[in-house]
Amino acid sequence: MKKKIIPQFFLVAITITVFTQNIFAQENEIYFTSSMSQNSKDVYFTSSITQNSIDIYFADNVTQNSIDIYVTRNSYDCDLTVASQMTTYTDDIYFTSSMTQNSTDVYLTDNITQNSIDIYLTDSPSNADYTICLPQYEKYDHRHIAAIVALYLNKKD
Repeated sequence: MKKKIIPQFFLVAITITVFTQNIFAQENEIYFTSSMSQNSKDVYFTSSITQNSIDIYFADNVTQNSIDIYVTRNSYDCDLTVASQMTTYTDDIYFTSSMTQNSTDVYLTDNITQNSIDIYLTDSPSNADYTICLPQYEKYDHRHIAAIVALYLNKKD
């Protein structure tokens, strides 16, 4: 009986592909933490527009400059995934109660402005610029989406 031998280069190619897919999947995972740490990305929501704030507007309709986002509880075809628990490879986001030297300052505006980032939450993944996958049983609001946009999807930077 003759043994079938898989060529070594084939095994190496499969290993590299699987390894790189895992790395890329891990780099796109976010966790909203309840405590500040040395590695957390701190987000402060200002009560008014400031010189350094990232102004975000949630549009009721698609606009020419809007970032169209599909939010789902499914975990496939995600551009960014919000993890249900902290791991060694998640990017941790903390909502700070005061402005700090290292915080990203975000203002949720009620109107489109010249400098605002306009977000439209679409019902269709085919119309989305980005898909954000959320955990099944966690509660999220516009602040979570705004923080993700300010830190990762900000086209104006």
